[in-house]
Amino acid sequence: MAENSDSVERAPGDGVVDRFSDAAAVLQHEVDGLHAAMASRAKIEQAKGMLMLRYGIEEDAAFGMLRRWSSVHNVKLRTVAAALIEACVQQPTEAGLEIAPERLVAAALSSQSGDGKSETPVQQ
Repeated sequence: MAENSDSVERAPGDGVVDRFSDAAAVLQHEVDGLHAAMASRAKIEQAKGMLMLRYGIEEDAAFGMLRRWSSVHNVKLRTVAAALIEACVQQPTEAGLEIAPERLVAAALSSQSGDGKSETPVQQ
């Protein structure tokens, strides 16, 4: 008698390993996402701290500045935070935050995009 391929008997526990493997892959994806979120959050917090220290402003005001620049330049907030940090690292003492931070962010974002110019004019 020929066996039908659809009626192959499975041993007890077959598929359990596959289900655990799938669940492990989903969990690993979630863990990777959480690590990325934590790294982004750290950069945002660092940029906020820099603005708070330099301008003597509250945390909400510093976050508002980052959020506004994110909106004006149409980039993610974490990108603006990283650009501000990088710009201050590149010009630590001579300029740093002595240059209007809007200009630092615009310059850093322009250099990241490679076009060499800012989409919107910034004030000093």
